[in-house]
This record gives sequence, structure tokens and C-alpha cells, in this order.
Amino acid sequence: MLRKPVPEEATIRSPLQRQISLPQSITVLLIYATLGLAARPAHADLTGRAAPDCPLTTLEGEAVSSLKNQSSHKALYVDFWASWCSSCVHAFPFMNAIHQRYGARGLRVIAINLDEKPESAKTFLARHPADFKVYAAPNAACPRNFGVEGMPASYLIDAEGMVRRVHLGFRQADAADLVAAIEKVLEPAVHQP
Repeated sequence: MLRKPVPEEATIRSPLQRQISLPQSITVLLIYATLGLAARPAHADLTGRAAPDCPLTTLEGEAVSSLKNQSSHKALYVDFWASWCSSCVHAFPFMNAIHQRYGARGLRVIAINLDEKPESAKTFLARHPADFKVYAAPNAACPRNFGVEGMPASYLIDAEGMVRRVHLGFRQADAADLVAAIEKVLEPAVHQP
């Protein structure tokens, strides 16, 4: 069966300059919608809600435990990342710094890798070492339940398991606001007599 060539005006170019026909684009969008990856409520909707639980694995694929089992600290900073994410390169030094600065006060930093190939994550980590725990999400349920819309996506979770802050992307200018949110979650509750 011969296929007609796709007219130039019905072709969409991706950032990688790969041609995708309009019917292919529609198919991809339908797949995303079916999987629940299309338009979703804003990620900020998790703020003030219980953090979703999800299974975690090592980068080698060995089951570790669930995210909820990692939250025995005063605060949990969860960051979803991928090796191809340019902002993630800048987020790793920040996460190392907050791990060093606030770890003794009860902050646990966890990065959850979303690469399809563990080798990609390992190559990234060889260039950008992590002083904190790095896990992988064994399937799309974890980022979907968190409503991850881009990377890096970080979630500050308090000791009760409530999401206190959601942050999408990373720029060095964001660091002061993120640190202020961390300090607020870590400060002891003031009880009135």
C-alpha cells in the first residue's frame, strides 16, 4: 500500500527538528490523554494535601520501599528529575546544599529519576554527584499521582505527610524562596499556653 506524502503545512517540527505529521501528533495526544498525562489540574493543587505514596526502586531496579516509608523526618524534599533536564543540572548543587545544611535538623532530600534507561541517570550522576538519596520510579504512577508537569518538579512535605510547597523548574533565583519554605517547615511549632 502506497502512502501519500504529507503536505508541508501538515507537518509539525519538534525541538529536535524531527518531522511529525499532523495525524501522528493527534495520535500522540490521544495516547497522552488516555494515560492521564494530558491537561491536568495545576500541580499547585497538591499544596495542603496529603502527599501521594508510590513505590521506589534503586537505579538498578531493586525495590526499596515506598515514599511514605522515607518520611520519618521533619520534612521531605522530593525532586523529580531526568538526565536530559538542563535545569536539573542546576538543581543538584542546591539539593546537595540543603541536604548538608538542614539534614541534621530533620530534612531528608530524595531525588526520583524518571529516565527510561538507568544508564542515562548514572551518567548524569557521575558528572553531577548527589549527597542525598536517589531513587527511580518503577512506573508512571508516581509522577502522575504527584501531577508532575515538567522537570525538575519538587515537593516539600512536612512531618504529617502534607505537601507544603510545590515548585516547578529551577533557577538559582528560586533558592532563597525554597530555603525560606524549608526553614518554615522545620521550625518548631509554637504552642500557646
